[in-house]
Amino acid sequence: SIVVCVDDSFSGDALKQLKQIPTKNKHYMIREIVDRIDGSCGILLEEIINPPRETISGFLEPKFKSNRFRELDIPAELEDEIFDLAYEPVLIER
Repeated sequence: SIVVCVDDSFSGDALKQLKQIPTKNKHYMIREIVDRIDGSCGILLEEIINPPRETISGFLEPKFKSNRFRELDIPAELEDEIFDLAYEPVLIER
């Protein structure tokens, strides 16, 4: 699924723990939807990969709260085409 970030306000503590954060009004592809420790829904994004950190469940990549995003209504076939274009290898001639 493709989502748009609607909330990029993070606490100072969160900013210290995260190498990368989503930016408001920018579009992202969901890599995985997982349960968070607090029972809420967490999202991992294709474009943002943060290093794992120690939790009570072991070392895990931090997840973003799902309420920070809004899903875009894109037909599945178009979404696949967007994904393919976004991650198509680019040849660089030297």
